[in-house]
Amino acid sequence: MSRSPLQLLSARIERRVGILPPAWMVRARVEAQAAAMGMDPAQYLERLLAQEEDGPELEQLIEMLRIGETRFFRHPTQIDQLREVLLPAALQRAEAAQRPVRLWSAGCGTGEEAWTLAMLLSELIAHRSPRPPRPELLGTDLSAEALQQAEAGRYPAAAARHVPSALAHKYLEPVADGLVAVRASLRQAVQVRFRRHNLLAAHYPGPFDLILCRNVLIYFDAPRRQAVLERLRGSLHQGGSLLLAPGEGEEEVPAGPKTEAAAGTQVQEALVLRGSYGDGQRLQQELRPYLQAGRELTLDLDGVDFLGEEDARVLRRAAELVPLRLRSSRAAVQRWLQRQGLASREPGP
Repeated sequence: MSRSPLQLLSARIERRVGILPPAWMVRARVEAQAAAMGMDPAQYLERLLAQEEDGPELEQLIEMLRIGETRFFRHPTQIDQLREVLLPAALQRAEAAQRPVRLWSAGCGTGEEAWTLAMLLSELIAHRSPRPPRPELLGTDLSAEALQQAEAGRYPAAAARHVPSALAHKYLEPVADGLVAVRASLRQAVQVRFRRHNLLAAHYPGPFDLILCRNVLIYFDAPRRQAVLERLRGSLHQGGSLLLAPGEGEEEVPAGPKTEAAAGTQVQEALVLRGSYGDGQRLQQELRPYLQAGRELTLDLDGVDFLGEEDARVLRRAAELVPLRLRSSRAAVQRWLQRQGLASREPGP
């Protein structure tokens, strides 16, 4: 059976950089790029396939796929867990071993997650006596462009809107052209390094006390996800923790003493939605395990490209089964929630 143009494009991307994004993600990026160029998606797809595998437009599309949406202090429930449980435990283990605590943000994108961790660490060590060794934090990604911004630590001021005001004032400073920059004091408190790394590579850095690999596994098929999780596990200190995105890969986290905390630290009552929906079926499938568990559920909608009437019906039914909170900082999503009578469940940024 011949493969569709979208499947051919996905195979080409896999050969080029070793990642296999889900079909919905490739389709969404193709449609977005085609719209930006004023082209029909089918024509744009045909144009991509006619190019050489290292063609500039294909490289641009791959860059769009590799740089995931990220922001400071994402997933508030997990941030609380990091601040109150995981980071204090990691610091305690490191101090007992008389060494610096070591963290890894795997798939760090433009660095907001890594700098968020640095802020949390800086706050924790400032109140410990005696002061522990300078923490070490590594951020890695495939995208050289994303890593360049991460290293610079300069972001649009709007990107800091989720940072608690006291921490924003302490660790970020306004600079020219409406940007904010990470203060030198944060770099001095925590040794933060960024470098390029492919999670499909055989060699992994480590060991670490805590690894965050959030919203990355969606780029891989099941065998690759399993392989990545096993390698991440092997990069942990004894007793270390692996933290995935809410609802991401919980069935595939390897068991064992090194990841004893991993299953427990995944926030089962939070789910990040990404890409295009519309018919209700995909949304219903993603919600099913959470609804079956009967726990309070928070949905992060910032990564959604499209929601339809059937999706609204699914959300209303879900709200009848569990306490449901809908979170988005995007005005368009908030307006959609209002039109669907779901705005009362929108807690805001």
